[in-house]
Amino acid sequence: MRYVLILDIGTGGVHTCLADANGILTANAYEEIRYVFNPEDKGYELDALEMFDAVRRQIKATLAKAGVGGDAVRAIGVTSQRHGCVFLDRDDRPLMAFPNLDGRSQLLCEEMSHDDSVAVFDATARWPACWFPAPRILWAKRQKEELHRNIAGLLMLNEYAAFRLTGNKVSEWTNAVETMLFDIHSRTWSGDLITMFGAENIALSPIVETGESAGLLSAELAAEFGIARVPVVMTASDTQSATLGCGDIGPGDAVAVNGSTTPVFAPTETMCIDRDRRRVYTSPYYGGMWALEGNCTMSGIVHRKLMDQLLHLARCFPGQEKLERSALYDLLARNDADPEGVTMHWGPVVANIGSTTRLARLSLYADNDERNIFMSIITAFVENLAFAIHENARQLGEIGDRPLDRIFLTGGGSASVRLQKALAALNPDKAVYLTNELETTSRGAAIQAWMAVGEFSDLHQAYEAMNEKTWVTPLRADPDERLAARHARWREELTE
Repeated sequence: MRYVLILDIGTGGVHTCLADANGILTANAYEEIRYVFNPEDKGYELDALEMFDAVRRQIKATLAKAGVGGDAVRAIGVTSQRHGCVFLDRDDRPLMAFPNLDGRSQLLCEEMSHDDSVAVFDATARWPACWFPAPRILWAKRQKEELHRNIAGLLMLNEYAAFRLTGNKVSEWTNAVETMLFDIHSRTWSGDLITMFGAENIALSPIVETGESAGLLSAELAAEFGIARVPVVMTASDTQSATLGCGDIGPGDAVAVNGSTTPVFAPTETMCIDRDRRRVYTSPYYGGMWALEGNCTMSGIVHRKLMDQLLHLARCFPGQEKLERSALYDLLARNDADPEGVTMHWGPVVANIGSTTRLARLSLYADNDERNIFMSIITAFVENLAFAIHENARQLGEIGDRPLDRIFLTGGGSASVRLQKALAALNPDKAVYLTNELETTSRGAAIQAWMAVGEFSDLHQAYEAMNEKTWVTPLRADPDERLAARHARWREELTE
């Protein structure tokens, strides 16, 4: 049996698995990444060396689970969260590393002049924001002069992993656009942006197309893993790979990847930029296609925090001190509550509704003494996400080169039946699907890795061989007048 090994450095942690040429994923291994909050700088950091040690451990764990080695592994495909990055010194040692959650540069972004901000958008199809690496470089220049003087290189997290695996530094372009130093029109590093963000002395890596090899696995690591010196393939970033893993997605489709955040991704035939310059991104997709992207922001992160607080409260009661998270989730699933009278927002949930700085908020109207208000809050939160996905998809359809016909729901947070029903009910004129495998990033990365070693000549051949028509289940729901009324009220409150 032949496999490709997939490495996905996500927001939560390092995930590895094997994928055969039929698209079957096996031997999953996972380890959380430890983030440290720096109260002085008001930002999150990670230890790049510690992260790569986790990569090595999980690769070996996956191979051990499957009992494979030698020539059984044909390639390693590498993907990661977007916006996470590593600053390197002149000897290629990590100086500082950041996850996508880091927000230390937000004030600098807000203080940028309107003309500079527009110039950034016009070059990158992105407004300056704290999660991009370029503003972190500017933060270092303004706040940490010694750190800034020593920054000699910049790599995104998947690029850093590929560098450690091969010894070669390259930048794959679906991640290069997320640095805010890349001009999407010329498809090259932008001298103007490099100067604007203080990156003149930082060596940026050569750009490679999605699916190209960064080089062969080093002899030392090949011996450590017990496999051959196989190509290390630069697969697309996590959202693009997750979209590829949903099946034959193209213009007229939108994919909601419900993870730590919930990007809504709509492929287009050509590069399409919002003429109104809203917070809608334009990104390269795959095979010459582009995509428009909205985002429902930190849906998964906020949901986890909400559940953590509810779990902490439940454990305060006698006899519940060891209540497991899974038991709480089961309890909530069995006791779905009417959210009428409960409104929950976190923002910005769509790019053209309400203030872009609106904070999360919760409003309650307890009009029913028999209702469990905690259950109602969770239900309202999930409905809020359905509203946000719906509005993002609607907006992308308006901006793009054709209306949307299909919406696909994937990602770990998509397991919610309430979310599935609400999204289907909100879109009676569209086909709505749920992917049967919710973690589609690894499958999308596997398709790219197999294509890189010549197993398939193009995506259509790969999808046919993997029987992609079995990957999704249609979602259907009857019209829901009360849901429609709550959605209308939700829109009204966001535009107050």
